Amino acid sequence: MRFSAFMLVACLSGAGTITISNTSFADKSGVAPETNLARGRFQLAVFNRDGTRLLTATAELAQLWDLNTGVMLQKFEGHAAYIHSICFSPDEQQVLTGAGKGVEHGPDDPSVRLWDASTGKLITVMTSWEKNLVDEIGMSSAYRVKTARYSPSGQQALSVMSSSNGYPNAVVLWNLKTNDIDLVLSRISTASGTLVIGDPVQFSPDGKWLSGFVNEASQVVIWNAGTGAVRWRLSISDDAKQNENDSLFELTQWSPSGRFVLAASSDQTVNVWDVSNGGKIQRLQGHDGRIQFAAFFANDTQVLTASEDGTVRLWDTQSSEQLRQWDYSGPVQQASVSPDGERLLTVTFLSNPTDFRSQWFGELRNLKTGESIRKWELPPVRVSENQSLMACRSPIMNSSGGLVLTTVWEDREVRVILIDAVTGAVKTTY
Repeated sequence: MRFSAFMLVACLSGAGTITISNTSFADKSGVAPETNLARGRFQLAVFNRDGTRLLTATAELAQLWDLNTGVMLQKFEGHAAYIHSICFSPDEQQVLTGAGKGVEHGPDDPSVRLWDASTGKLITVMTSWEKNLVDEIGMSSAYRVKTARYSPSGQQALSVMSSSNGYPNAVVLWNLKTNDIDLVLSRISTASGTLVIGDPVQFSPDGKWLSGFVNEASQVVIWNAGTGAVRWRLSISDDAKQNENDSLFELTQWSPSGRFVLAASSDQTVNVWDVSNGGKIQRLQGHDGRIQFAAFFANDTQVLTASEDGTVRLWDTQSSEQLRQWDYSGPVQQASVSPDGERLLTVTFLSNPTDFRSQWFGELRNLKTGESIRKWELPPVRVSENQSLMACRSPIMNSSGGLVLTTVWEDREVRVILIDAVTGAVKTTY
């Protein structure tokens, strides 16, 4: 999907159990505002594996929180510009952050930083990519870190460097043991010349391959993660294109087995390929709005999609038939599914033509029954006219799928709550 400041980065998988008290921490006395989760106006957040810790980013600062108490455990200070990406290492001993351009005319900090999760101390700053890019594309450019994530093994860090000067995006792989660069991908050579690599760039589940897209060539590209060699260039068939903009890809995703890869395109379809031979499996079509989410479901046999047409749809990857459809009252901007496939978490918005105010809503739905479990209003982007306090509008589900952490907008105030994803009951208010 196309990344924005309000999209969350999910870096971990696995099940876990958590016990949360019912005490309200929002009114807890003696807790300084900067160390209280309820006062945090974070833009990015991610659970640790068992749901007992939360990693957030607010402007140039990343923080680690104890979800049993709502109190800050560590803060990671050092970036000079806005943090665009945060992630736990697979063993949760480290934290990875990536930054770039801050506010208008603010400082640049195109760095990826590695931190000790238990102490908050900086381990290393990975900035040597700049020399490699000068060598690769022949000149320096104003890059920022658009995405930073770990490889499945945790031995490498992948970052997508985005340029505002028209130069190609750069995909950089760092060796975390040696702090050396293993690989730089910054250009795709075609008959049209050097083309831009689109983000997100994803590791295959086994970490051996990378997927991304090159819109100017209307292709999804699979690279060898060790050598950078192109394995496949996957395209929409010419007979499916209606005009030159119909083949612009907007997201890619691997299946859990690593056998298939999908891509949603601007023609409002999802294409599925078999990575073993590069052959097209299916073209899923029926949405009449931009597809914001697409992911494999039920052991590679199904695909779930969410669209700005206000629907979430379930597809059969063998027949391309639509199996189910859930309708929403507004465009669906984000979606995620619990690991057991039983609950759907979405973000939708409604625009009020009278006062031009857009309302954003989070919703939990039971995918088996189709019934809504809980719905809540998300805060506006800016929660204060006089201060640059930004509110997160991306609720997240923990890796077991049993908990949802979200901000809510009540009585013109932002609150942070933890929801039981099965019952919809509020477990904790911070």
